[in-house]
Amino acid sequence: MTETFILIPGRTSRQGVGISEGKFEDTYLNETQRLQMSADDMQRLGLAEDNWVRLTSPTGQIEVRVVPALRNEL
Repeated sequence: MTETFILIPGRTSRQGVGISEGKFEDTYLNETQRLQMSADDMQRLGLAEDNWVRLTSPTGQIEVRVVPALRNEL
């Protein structure tokens, strides 16, 4: 299924903590290899937490896990 969304890049506090441990450690990798998405959008698209999705742009693509965004992290 293809649908267009606007990607809003940002850093989470866990990503900030993870960077101090190193970019190749689990904390940082787990945080940067996931897409936070509205739970409503996930439900509408039939996605469950930890499903893989492909993000595509004019410059490339990547596959990441999808997780529901917490209301205070949006």
